Amino acid sequence: MNVRESIITTLAGVEDDLRKLEHPQETFALLTDYAHLTTLASDGAQIWTEAFSQALLENACLRIPASPEPYWIDKTVVIPSGRTIFAEDGALIRQREGVRVLMFRNAHPVDGTHLQPDQTHPDRDICIIGGRWEESYTQRVGYRGSGRYDETEAFYGVGASFLFNNLENLCLRNMTVVQAAGFAFQLGQVRNALIENITFVSCFGDGVHVGG
Repeated sequence: MNVRESIITTLAGVEDDLRKLEHPQETFALLTDYAHLTTLASDGAQIWTEAFSQALLENACLRIPASPEPYWIDKTVVIPSGRTIFAEDGALIRQREGVRVLMFRNAHPVDGTHLQPDQTHPDRDICIIGGRWEESYTQRVGYRGSGRYDETEAFYGVGASFLFNNLENLCLRNMTVVQAAGFAFQLGQVRNALIENITFVSCFGDGVHVGG
């Protein structure tokens, strides 16, 4: 086997392993089972941030049902290791207007801004399939304007809808990202990733920004 064939064979094996994350043995919990944790905004919008957070804390597998109304979020939702999220066709997850932080990130990113980061304890096995994921911007607003790590900018240079950093085994498939003011996905220090069939609608930065 020559070098090219060896690379292709290795990558095919990685892809097969990552696709297995889509079909875990665990039963999928429904996000709507956590509706009691939602709150109502002043304009009547139902805010699902805490419902998402608690559902992902308690369950390895989460299904987001189709809904005529958006699942509004107003803060960053943290995804722990070993989580599979399946969003049905017709499931819209939308960030509230004016929110300046990430929509979703993994639990233990590392900051490599100034020094080579410690990657001895990565997160593992995160998979998101399907869904429409929207910010509420109509133009690019630049760093600090959207997609911050947090309000204090604990990590400089983060500006995205999704941040995956210090992570082993990531699968993102069949997703639609809409009106992202910065990067849709920002990846760094990620080992083994399958990113496939992603649609970007009216986005204003890189779709998948890797290692920048």
